[in-house]
Amino acid sequence: MLHYLNEGLLPKVINIELTNKCNLVCKMCYRNEMEYPEGSMDIRLFDYIIKKIKDEKLILKKVYLHWRGEPLLVDYVPYAIEQIKTNLDTKVILFTNGTLLDNKLAEAVIRADPDLVSFSMDANSSETYKNIRGYNAIDIVKENMLDFLSLRQLIGSDVKVNINTVLLSENWFELRELVAAWERKVDKIIIKENAMRGNQEFKTRNDEEYCPWPFEILYIAWNGFCFPCCMDVKGTTNLGHIQSSSFKSIWNRHAIVTLRKAFTSKEELAPLCKGCSRVLSD
Repeated sequence: MLHYLNEGLLPKVINIELTNKCNLVCKMCYRNEMEYPEGSMDIRLFDYIIKKIKDEKLILKKVYLHWRGEPLLVDYVPYAIEQIKTNLDTKVILFTNGTLLDNKLAEAVIRADPDLVSFSMDANSSETYKNIRGYNAIDIVKENMLDFLSLRQLIGSDVKVNINTVLLSENWFELRELVAAWERKVDKIIIKENAMRGNQEFKTRNDEEYCPWPFEILYIAWNGFCFPCCMDVKGTTNLGHIQSSSFKSIWNRHAIVTLRKAFTSKEELAPLCKGCSRVLSD
């Protein structure tokens, strides 16, 4: 994996955080650990980022329009999708809790032509949903998902629709019902382990010798500062501001190179990586 330290390389995936605000309070969300100012990305900063990606000729596999918050709290999501699809040769992926995706917004999102819209839903019943996400919004989410799927068919869009579920002690007993209810309606249902730092519940063993995040993905916070990992919710490993450095410069900051070297040379993990549920540690 040492070739990943080559300065000629650039990120393959970029997460643009349109906002780190959220309208739910989920038990397993790493926002519970967040010590970072709340805010939303100014549309002019978003436009700057897209232009910078294009001007610097980054070859990206994917652009995600989320990180620590609910992206649909920002009113220009359809515009953001359109700008990426128009200016960049890459896939656009939107994750949402689905509570705000009413019929009007759903149509605008579909017509903007994202490649994937993934709904986060961790329950099949109102009681379990409220227990996990803090509000009894399951009926709204289900209705919005059904409307989105109907509009997709009506418009003739090929946007993929997934459900993402986190496996928890609070929901494991009804996930079979959730899968049975939706597996023929959506394209894929993904059940993941709890990724909160220090979590050992339902943990699976990962025998990879390195974590792919600092080798492939760059996270741009709502205020333009860049970070190497989705788990850096506190913003401790700041790689600089997107308006003051090139992508190549940001991608080769000492802080992120140090993260990579810890995996490639079997050195002690950096503080950001210690305790991460995605990294196998003895």
